[in-house]
Parts: sequence; C-alpha cells; structure tokens
Amino acid sequence: MNQGGAGGFPHQQNQQQNQQQNQQQQMHQHQMQMQAQMAAMQGASMHGGPGMMPPLGAAAMPAQQQSQGQVFEFLPGVASLVEDLDKRVLVTLRDGRHFVGMMRSFDQYGNVMLEDTYERHVVGNVYADERVGLYVIRGENLVLLGELDMNKEAQGTALREVPMEQIVAQKAAQKQEKADDDLLRKKLSQQALGLGFEDCL
Repeated sequence: MNQGGAGGFPHQQNQQQNQQQNQQQQMHQHQMQMQAQMAAMQGASMHGGPGMMPPLGAAAMPAQQQSQGQVFEFLPGVASLVEDLDKRVLVTLRDGRHFVGMMRSFDQYGNVMLEDTYERHVVGNVYADERVGLYVIRGENLVLLGELDMNKEAQGTALREVPMEQIVAQKAAQKQEKADDDLLRKKLSQQALGLGFEDCL
C-alpha cells in the first residue's frame, strides 16, 4: 500500500507540470499572435493600407470635394465668411443700401472690408453703380452677404444699368410723390375730423 501510494505521487506531479507547460505554450502562442497583428497594422498604416488610422481635417474629405477646393464643409457664425475672401460679393445693409466689392478681410465681429467697392442704387428695374473705393462695413449693419455670379453679371440680369443721373432724377421723383401722398393723407384726416368721423380714424 505504501509503495503504491508513493508511486502515485510523482504521477500527479507530472500531470501538473504538463498542464502548466500547456498553459505557458498557449499564452506564448497568444502573445505571438498579438505581436503579429500589431506588426501587420503598423506596416499597413505606413503604406496606406486598411490598418491605417482614419484621416483628419481636409484629408478626411472625398477626393472629389478636395479637387473642387471645398476645404470647409461647414463653418458656423462669422467663420463662414472665410469662404468669400478674395471674391466679389453683394452686401445688403439694414438701411436698404447695396454694395458690390471684393471682400479682402473680416474680423470676429463680422466687420468686413471691401476693395474696389461700388454702391448700387436700384430704382424699379434699373440701377446705377457709384464708386466708393475701399469701404469698411460694420457687422451689426449687415443683413445679407453673398458671392456675386460674375458670369450672370456680364450677361445681364433682370435689372438694366442706366446712368447715375437718371437714378438721381427717379429718386427725386419718388421722394416728391411720397411727400404729395403724405400731404393729401393729412388733408383728408383733417377733413374727416371736421365732419365728425373721429371714430373712423
């Protein structure tokens, strides 16, 4: 019995050693596989393969958009004005005036600087451009700003360009007509008050 018990003890030790060796081999194989995968990913990233990190910035855009020069997909707020730099733009102000010029600069407040600027006077379906040169517009006065299509400008639009003198004469006529209408409205109001139509006014 004692010999049998002593003979079984080394047999158990051998089994434990075999299990440990198998576990070590499996761990070693797993480590080798991980190292091989890492090496493959690094090699692919150096050669532009499928394992490379996703590109950032303009490189992340489709090639078609990059070829068209569309570097910025969307810029919020004042930053969107960068797309109109060095382009001829049409600006509309809060008081109704229109300016056409080459936008050269802007700041974080929306103030813009136009070069070779013309103030566009529009009356009905005619207009005239008055040169004002270098012009700075405060951002708080801006209502609309957009790139001017020079091809359509050259071909002509629904508006017809006329001499500045004609625009000045038409504006004076419109001002006089408005003054006459205001005077007539005032007289009618006074007559209505004299006839007892106060409640109708």
